[in-house]
Amino acid sequence: MQHFPKELVQLLEEGNKEDFDALMDGADATQKATLAWRRAPYGTSSTYDAITAARRMHLDDATIKLIECPTLITDPDHEQFWPGQSKQLYDALTCPKQLVRFTEGEGADWHCEPAAQALRDERVFDWLEETLEPAQSAGG
Repeated sequence: MQHFPKELVQLLEEGNKEDFDALMDGADATQKATLAWRRAPYGTSSTYDAITAARRMHLDDATIKLIECPTLITDPDHEQFWPGQSKQLYDALTCPKQLVRFTEGEGADWHCEPAAQALRDERVFDWLEETLEPAQSAGG
């Protein structure tokens, strides 16, 4: 919410979907395309609905304790959207876990490592292979 003007935050807090979406619909073409892309995972054309759904998604201590499956957490330098939260999640998990750092020196910084997709994919697929291999071997 830190990136929204206080007027938009107020509309969200008040539950004023109509005015919020009307203001967001006034964005320029580039902003509209970005908003549409960000709404897509939520299956809605309403930015208000997408943000409201996203705000319900958080990991409190009780929820984190329920996570039992092996978990890979990526942690790039210069994370713009949740700096520091990758490490916080890693520290809170009690399941098998791995924190994978991506650095500016590797060209793999920023959210989702956009300039180093091959490196990110390699590390994720290596983790999957290592993590899933014992299950495949045990099952025959």
